Amino acid sequence: MKLFTKDIARMIDISCVRSYMNWDDILKMAEAASKYKFICAHVLPSNVPFARELLDSDPDVMVGCPVGFPGGGVTTATKVFEMRECIDMGADEIDAVMNIGWIRSGRYKEAEDDIKKVIGAAEGRPIKTIIEVMTLTDGQIAEACRIAENAGAAYIKTGTGWIAGKPTTLRHIEVIKNQIGDRLKIKASGGIRGLDTVLAMFKMGVTRFGVGYADAMDIIAECEKHPDGMDV
Repeated sequence: MKLFTKDIARMIDISCVRSYMNWDDILKMAEAASKYKFICAHVLPSNVPFARELLDSDPDVMVGCPVGFPGGGVTTATKVFEMRECIDMGADEIDAVMNIGWIRSGRYKEAEDDIKKVIGAAEGRPIKTIIEVMTLTDGQIAEACRIAENAGAAYIKTGTGWIAGKPTTLRHIEVIKNQIGDRLKIKASGGIRGLDTVLAMFKMGVTRFGVGYADAMDIIAECEKHPDGMDV
């Protein structure tokens, strides 16, 4: 099987979700998203209307945003309100952060009740549940995946990208895949900075990648060095 630049772009959620990123950054990201047809462009909730305005004429690129980002520890009611507001503002896809502190505390029922209500407010949109794998043990990752599946998530997303120096690894993907099989999809995010990593994780079953604007452009540049495609 061969993958081409356009195939890689259609698996990447390009993002500008750092707190300091301004509208010039978002404009550049939106332009790149339209040029290369990245599947989704992610911004912080307050910037959804601006991203929607920039990309509304491009049916190939969705607008996405996070809920409960980056900590996951706000109240359930806050997350539910944020989910509904993001939908009202025009977000096509939403990534919701699980309460990671509760997972690490063994408060699994509370964590499940929280994320189930948040996903229930999504009006049928496919929700990617962020479980911040780099902070969890293998057992906690498996438990978080079980909770996300019970709550109705469409994807397990590995991280927010805000845990410095702790990337998503192939081992994390293996643990997730062993737990969910093919029942849920996987979005790898957090330290995804090279084409080799994307291809290796794709072989393991990852179908979406969350990548910051600069790193996404570097990955596309790597792809373009292979005009005849990349074997996977």
